[in-house]
Amino acid sequence: MSPTVERANKLLMERHSASSFRVPFGVSLLVNLLLAAAVTVVAIRWANETCAAPQTPAESNLNEAFRAWKALHGQAYNSSQAEAAAFAQYQATDAYITAANQQNLSFTLGHNAFSAMPFEQFFHRGIVPHNSSHPKRYYNSSLAGGRRLQTAPATKDWRTEGYVTPVKNQGQCGSCWSFATSGTLEAGYKAATGHLVSFSEQNLVSCANIGGCDGSNFQMSFGWVRSHGDSTEAEYPYTEAINSPSTDATNPCTTSREQPFVTLTDYYDVSSSDLLQVVGTHGPVAVTIAVSCCPSNDGFQSYSGGVIGASSSNSGTDFYYSYGDYYGRRLQQTSCEPDHAVLIVGYNTVNSVDYWIVKNSWGTSWGDGGYFYVERGSNTCLIESGAVVASGVEAYSSGR
Repeated sequence: MSPTVERANKLLMERHSASSFRVPFGVSLLVNLLLAAAVTVVAIRWANETCAAPQTPAESNLNEAFRAWKALHGQAYNSSQAEAAAFAQYQATDAYITAANQQNLSFTLGHNAFSAMPFEQFFHRGIVPHNSSHPKRYYNSSLAGGRRLQTAPATKDWRTEGYVTPVKNQGQCGSCWSFATSGTLEAGYKAATGHLVSFSEQNLVSCANIGGCDGSNFQMSFGWVRSHGDSTEAEYPYTEAINSPSTDATNPCTTSREQPFVTLTDYYDVSSSDLLQVVGTHGPVAVTIAVSCCPSNDGFQSYSGGVIGASSSNSGTDFYYSYGDYYGRRLQQTSCEPDHAVLIVGYNTVNSVDYWIVKNSWGTSWGDGGYFYVERGSNTCLIESGAVVASGVEAYSSGR
C-alpha cells in the first residue's frame, strides 16, 4: 500500500475515534463513501505521477519552448486537439530548423509567429501571371521623362534616408502585391514632397477589383493607381478583408474611405541589367519572387537571417531529416515560378557577396525584423525577373 493511501486511511480512523457523538447510519455511510473516493483519487494521482515514464530532457525542453512561443506570440487554441496539432507542427518545424542550420548554409532559420502553421495554411499565393497581351515596357530615360539612370553608389539603404515605412503584415490574405505597390508609392511620394506617408493596401484589395486576396500583378495594381489613385493608410486602414465587392459582398469597398491621395504618371518594368542603377538612384522597387525556390517553401517560412544565395536556392541544399512521424522532407524543391511580391529597398556587400535588402509583408517576427537578404546578380529566387518601378508619383488631383 502506498504511503498516500496509508495516510488517508489513518485520517479516516482518527475521525471515527475522535467522534463524541453517534451519527445516523446513512450519514456515516455517505461520509465514508466520500472519503473512500477521495482516497482513490489521491492514490491514482500518486500512481500516475510515480509510474509514468519521465520526459526526456529534449521533450521537456521542447514543451517549455512551445509554451514560451505561445506566450510570446499570443497564441491560444480553442480545443486540446487544435493545440496538439499545433504542437506537432511546431515540433516538425523545430526539427527542420535544426537540420537546416547544421548544413552551414549562407542563411539561418529560426522560429517565428508561423512555426506552428503548416506551409499550405500559412502561404497564400499573391502573384498571378502577367497579361501577355500587354507587353512589358522597360524603364529608360525617354519613357521616364528624360530622367537618366545615374551611376549607382557602392551601397544603398533607403531605410536610413526615410523612404521606407515600418514593416507591415498582410495576414492570411494573398495581398502581397498591394504591399509592394504601396511601398513604391510611399518612396516616390517621399522623393516628390519630402514627406513619408503610409498608403492603403486595403483600398487596393477591396476597391480595385483586380484579385484581392486571390492575388494580382503589378500590371493591374499600378495601372489602377494611375487611373484611380490610392488612399492613405490612416484613411483606409488594413483589415485583411478579402477580395473586392464583386466577389465578396461581406467585405465591400468602403467608398467613404476611398479618398484618393496619391497617384502616379506611369510605371515601368525594370530589366535585370538596369535593376541596380534604378534601386541605387531612383528608389525602392517592387519585385516578384519564387518562394518555392527561396530556398524552399518551408525554408523561407522559417528564414531568420543571412544571405540566401544562388547555391542555396537552386542547388546544393538537398537534405532530409527524420523526427518522430515527420521524415523524408526535402528543403530543395525544383518548381520555380513567381508567387510572392516584395520590395527591394537597397543593397550592400558582405564577405565579398553582393546582396539585395528586401522588405517583406509578414510582420516583424519573421526574418530579420521583417526583412531578408538575397544574393545580387544571380537572379536568386527569381528576384531580378519581375521588377517594376513607379514614375511621377504625386498628390492626386481630381482634375487630372
